[in-house]
Amino acid sequence: MAELQKDFPGYKIHCFGRAYVYRFFYVQLLYDVLWSILATFIVWLFVLFHTKSIFISCSSMSMILFSFPITLVLYRDILGITNLSSLHLMVVFVVLGISADNIFVLWDAWRQSNTYPQLKGNLKKRMAYTFRRASKSLLATSSTTAFAFLSNGFSSLMPISAFGYFAFVVIPVNYVLIVLYYPAYLVFYDMYAAKWENKLKKFMFKCFSCFWCRDIDCKVLCLQMFLDRFDQE
Repeated sequence: MAELQKDFPGYKIHCFGRAYVYRFFYVQLLYDVLWSILATFIVWLFVLFHTKSIFISCSSMSMILFSFPITLVLYRDILGITNLSSLHLMVVFVVLGISADNIFVLWDAWRQSNTYPQLKGNLKKRMAYTFRRASKSLLATSSTTAFAFLSNGFSSLMPISAFGYFAFVVIPVNYVLIVLYYPAYLVFYDMYAAKWENKLKKFMFKCFSCFWCRDIDCKVLCLQMFLDRFDQE
């Protein structure tokens, strides 16, 4: 084909076939998967910046990712729909946006509960306040979005219809995971993870400060003093 192109430079030669279409489709699908990974990483950075916690940001992303295999089981085994297309990959971007909003609402309500004197220090009362403040709004936003995607399920085109049912299932699954598991992560963070993260931040700051010091003995002494203080805490 390259030789024909050289012989006839004024013409454009195109090839078409099932193998060529499949190859182009899978290459494009690979690019879409890479974009979804990049989007997940960007959302993780936003959650990390807002919460300032590696534990909370990683646990938040885990709930978003775990919602897809659970949805796939319900989608194929309960609803009995076997159609999966590249259009289903677009659900990743939708769920990332909705889940990030839900996580921010719950996190802000949980942080706000610690500012009230009658709730401060009492994890049960703080969580009760957080649920009353955030659960109804999260249910309203998730349900409206889910039913909006359900309207695509009535389409006569099978890929669009299957996409609508898949999105209709994954959004409530993600809502249930956030409501049931995210509060446990918040309590665990305040009880244990926050203390270790603060120690890690101090250690990283100390390492960064000592990095620019040219005195090797000073570096060793500072590191030993910090490790001793870390063990005492």
